[in-house]
Amino acid sequence: MLFRGNPSKLLADQSDEQLIAAFRASRHARYPSELFSRYLHLVHGVCMKYVYDPDDRSDLVMHIFEKVLNDLAGAEIVNFNAWLYSLSRNECVSWLRRRDRDALVLNENWEQEKKSEAIVMENDASERLYIEEEDIEDRLEEALSQLDERQSACIRLFFFEQKSYKDISDTTGFDVSEVKSYLQNGKRRLRGLLSP
Repeated sequence: MLFRGNPSKLLADQSDEQLIAAFRASRHARYPSELFSRYLHLVHGVCMKYVYDPDDRSDLVMHIFEKVLNDLAGAEIVNFNAWLYSLSRNECVSWLRRRDRDALVLNENWEQEKKSEAIVMENDASERLYIEEEDIEDRLEEALSQLDERQSACIRLFFFEQKSYKDISDTTGFDVSEVKSYLQNGKRRLRGLLSP
């Protein structure tokens, strides 16, 4: 079909069916562009019902236009307006499903990563604690060996065997006031020996 005069004016005067037929005959993008511009408000309105983010909505409108270009040549179209509405709604629903599926996959990946990170952190922390605990025990034993025998004996009985002042007095033969003094002085000396 040969157009004379203003082509956009002539396109605007044609019906939807004429534009579809012209596109199928020529595969020129100006025909679906005219169709799409007639119903852009419809497509945008459908997208607004499903997608709240304006950038996502614009991307989706462009995706629907590309879909119209791809499907228009072979689709069985009785009423373009109804066909475009149905296509737009289906694409919005598909977009939401993809987004939800992608979000679910990201969430699962994140949870898996957190679990493995927690295991690594737990193992690393446990190993560090175990090493530090061994180191502290060795340092404590060495520090205790440097104390006066009476202080060392009282500290071992009080802290490691949970004996009372009276029990320590009965075991060692020191009176209770001596036990308290040995414990106090021994703790002060230990603190000095164990300080970095």
